[in-house]
Amino acid sequence: MRYRKQRYDRIDPVVIRARRDRDLFHWGGAQASNAAEDVQKRFFGEAAEFGIEKGVTIPIPAGFDRFASFTFAADQHGPDLYENVEEAKVLLRIMGTYFHAHVEAVFRAPVVRDPSAPLSQRQTQCLTWISLGRTIEKTAQILDITPRTVAFHLDNARAKLEAENVTHAVALAVRRGLIP
Repeated sequence: MRYRKQRYDRIDPVVIRARRDRDLFHWGGAQASNAAEDVQKRFFGEAAEFGIEKGVTIPIPAGFDRFASFTFAADQHGPDLYENVEEAKVLLRIMGTYFHAHVEAVFRAPVVRDPSAPLSQRQTQCLTWISLGRTIEKTAQILDITPRTVAFHLDNARAKLEAENVTHAVALAVRRGLIP
């Protein structure tokens, strides 16, 4: 509760690293003393007060630039987690991915789909990436298609949704539960 209230996810070096890395990593007291900012040193100090001294984190890509992480933590006298999980990291990544999918399914608000304007898979992908702030060119790179093809799918989605422009199409698609 304190973690969320203090918005520690914005300064937590473990979360910051999990956002950019794709492989399992370990962390601990050495990072606390090498922390770049005083706020991070204070963060590690508070974590130690709660008995969290070291751990192993498995980053989990969640699609469309979202991520999750699966972390095992221990106190100062706990086991060397890195040594114990290195040989099981593939299994741990699978466990983390399934756990994340379960949590996401349980806590996701029910979506009411609007069958009156079904979008193709490609239209949905293009609208989703645009909704995340990607340009047509970047969306084309991500989907490995040409920018002209992205524009074609966006225009067809706009027409199906009877939207005035692409921004309006994104808003309507989100409102109708057609894109996340």
